[in-house]
Amino acid sequence: MGRKLWRSIAAVGAAVALTVSCGWVAVIHAAEISADQVEGRWTSDGGTSLTFQEDHTFTAEHFDRLPVATDCKAPSALPSGRWAFYAPTESSQFNTAEESATRGTVVSLIFSAGDCEVDAYLFGDEDDSVMCPTRDPDVGCPSAGYLERTTPRLQSPKATSSRRSAQASSTLLRSSVNSARPNMALEHFDPVDVAFDRA
Repeated sequence: MGRKLWRSIAAVGAAVALTVSCGWVAVIHAAEISADQVEGRWTSDGGTSLTFQEDHTFTAEHFDRLPVATDCKAPSALPSGRWAFYAPTESSQFNTAEESATRGTVVSLIFSAGDCEVDAYLFGDEDDSVMCPTRDPDVGCPSAGYLERTTPRLQSPKATSSRRSAQASSTLLRSSVNSARPNMALEHFDPVDVAFDRA
């Protein structure tokens, strides 16, 4: 075979590998949960906590300990706000945060102070999910930044496994994309778009 043909085959193979790896990570690690599964207190090993109420309000403690808080004007003054799932709308091809949405894979956190809005991605599975407030789901959260829902029972080993799997998938995705396209920047990957595309 000629050199041109081999280059074409390699390019197609790289594109397929990129598509498969992105879809695989989204399917395995994006957790779609219901509103009542969000309600309650979520805490991280780093001391951050978010408490979600049924009326779509939430309170936060030590949110400034998360890297994503640096995007806000006053990271140390983020005590409360409103939350909603992202959902598709009939009038737009894009997903928007809607308090009427009853399920989702991404929670929008709109703080009442500091002109701050943060997306929190859900990973794991429906029963044992972890929450990662981050600007980029490909990067994920630091190990002490994943929040788990606090329950009366001891911390679930499965939830801990979900957090570790989410971290590992972020690393795997970056390395897969970088090896497939070494001279190009990593593109943004949004699991909520994949989840709705597959619905």
